[in-house]
Amino acid sequence: MPFTRRRFLTVSGTTLSAGLPIFSAHGAALSGRQAINKSGQLRMLSQRILKAYAQLGLGLMPKESMNVLSRSVMMANGNLVDLRGAATGDSAKATLVAVEKAWAELRDMVSVSPNKNDATVIAKLGDDLLGEADKMTRLFESAVGTEVAKMVSLAGRQRMLSQKVARHYFFAAWGAADKSEKLAFDKARAEFSVALETLKGFPKNSEVIQNRLTMLGEQWGFMLAAFTPEKMGTYHPAGARHVATASENILELADELTLFYENLKV
Repeated sequence: MPFTRRRFLTVSGTTLSAGLPIFSAHGAALSGRQAINKSGQLRMLSQRILKAYAQLGLGLMPKESMNVLSRSVMMANGNLVDLRGAATGDSAKATLVAVEKAWAELRDMVSVSPNKNDATVIAKLGDDLLGEADKMTRLFESAVGTEVAKMVSLAGRQRMLSQKVARHYFFAAWGAADKSEKLAFDKARAEFSVALETLKGFPKNSEVIQNRLTMLGEQWGFMLAAFTPEKMGTYHPAGARHVATASENILELADELTLFYENLKV
């Protein structure tokens, strides 16, 4: 059943003020690696929200797609609260303000039923959030300044790339993509593969991490099977379900992998 043009997503917004120290929901201040992970999740959520929005526009797996969108919005709200205690320097505070602004604009737009006429604007807002969240993640990574911190960020970025390629696929299937979307799709796909090899080559990987990287590569190959030229830019329900499911499986593995790096003892 098609969505009507109305507000269909209700989540509790969070009013944020840069001056008050906020701690995580678990009652403890975030460590440097935790801050990298949380901030990196915002990069991913910017693209996962766009993916879910396009899936809803296509009428693809509406219950599951709405669940992905709702949970992503709630996670973004929570991560921003958690990160306020970690953004202690002037640069981090200023960047967090920019992230909050970008997030508020995107959240408002995806809180109404999907409309292909809004797709270009929403895509830009999602990419604006991605850019600001990436700046914040790199600030935290630089502040920690260790090789493991770089791996936390890199593994976390795989989450974003998995959602970004799926987002571009669904925008194209929806008829809401331009040439820049295709270029961004190709770039994200290449970056995922390069980063996967970099992660595999990290000398301090545990056996568990190496096993997860192998699984991640297998799932990535499974999703790539849907990205054949004849399937791009047109809506094939079976292929779309394939991409929706595989992208969530890759996200789960990459998120787990990021947590392993966050807690790696060196």
